[in-house]
Amino acid sequence: MNKFFTISIVFLFSIFIVSCSNGEVNGDNLEEETSFQATILENNGTYLAVQPEENSPENSSADQLHVSVSDAKLLDENDNETTIEDFLQDMKVNITYNGMIAESYPAQIHKVYEIKILPQN
Repeated sequence: MNKFFTISIVFLFSIFIVSCSNGEVNGDNLEEETSFQATILENNGTYLAVQPEENSPENSSADQLHVSVSDAKLLDENDNETTIEDFLQDMKVNITYNGMIAESYPAQIHKVYEIKILPQN
């Protein structure tokens, strides 16, 4: 009985460790870089509230997303680095992120690689 109990505990602990592996299995990152276009609704300095384009998969997840800018590379229309102050309401932007959207309201994207201002029409 003691041996069975010990093996069971080791097995359950192994499952727990694998499930908490930050999306990596055998060194392969399961996160996938993806991007979408959106319109800025609000810029509060630490995140952008955006509305994804109507036909994007992100829009089917949520009509509004809060996008973290803390680790993102911020680019203007000409691919020059810029600051968060240049991102204004109603601007169109392209957002590149890790493909993960936190299911909250509003939905949130925490791991953003790049946010680029698109040419405004």
